[in-house]
Amino acid sequence: MVRGRKRDVSAPLTRSLVLQRDYRARKAKYISDLESRCHKLETDKEMLSKEVEDLKSKLRQKDIDQKETLASLTTEAELEKAHALNNVMFSLSSTAHLSSRSRI
Repeated sequence: MVRGRKRDVSAPLTRSLVLQRDYRARKAKYISDLESRCHKLETDKEMLSKEVEDLKSKLRQKDIDQKETLASLTTEAELEKAHALNNVMFSLSSTAHLSSRSRI
């Protein structure tokens, strides 16, 4: 059994009831905004994580390409040094041969 009078639904709400209702509405809106913001941030995080992985992959590939290029440049540099050394030795042997002829 209910004590007191029946509630009159046609009567205007009291100030505290109005404030409570407004507070609950603001709270619900705030939570809804937070949920949508959280969803957006999760989506952005996934997108950025994928982008980071793609960039890491590209860096690894570029690092491999750079190492291959450096290796080929080192080989080319060694070949150039060998050719230069060969030319110097040829020049020295030619000079030595000419100087031995001039002594005769």
